[in-house]
Amino acid sequence: MVDETKLKYPGDLLHEAGHLAVMEGMQRNILYNDVSKNAGDEIAALAWSWATVVYLNQQPEVVFHSDGYQR
Repeated sequence: MVDETKLKYPGDLLHEAGHLAVMEGMQRNILYNDVSKNAGDEIAALAWSWATVVYLNQQPEVVFHSDGYQR
């Protein structure tokens, strides 16, 4: 579920979908709140996000904006 009143950047949904897309199905069934604090999982979600942006022919800034993931 998405609270559209709190969604500042719609592209963030693609990033979060990336977390779900790259994890095993059994993990999705028990997932609650924060998807992962694992750096490898984050990199996989970023890669999935990039692939999705390319596939949808969108500008990278849709997902990779200045207020997005930073480390």
